[in-house]
Amino acid sequence: MEEAGQMLDVETFVPMLLQRGETESSSRLKRICLIGDHHQLPPVIKNMTFSKYSNLDQSLFTRLIRIGVPTIELNKQGRARADIAKLYNWRYKDLGDLEHVSKKE
Repeated sequence: MEEAGQMLDVETFVPMLLQRGETESSSRLKRICLIGDHHQLPPVIKNMTFSKYSNLDQSLFTRLIRIGVPTIELNKQGRARADIAKLYNWRYKDLGDLEHVSKKE
């Protein structure tokens, strides 16, 4: 699931629950790959009460990362120019540039 860092828990669970197997009690789903950045925008909750008191301001992706589920983090970026990438180096300390980004300078 792409942009998993911005998805509410229910938005993550519904597609998983719809993966029915051959019997009612089984599922075709064996693993799930959540893709996103838990450091960027959280899910949008329009009701302030839900947001404040129910911890819905965290995605399932963020919750899984916080409890220590193994993750793979990218160590190279290729979308921003190197001088722009330096602006967010404080958040992504080990993030380098792909070769084509470095050559453009």
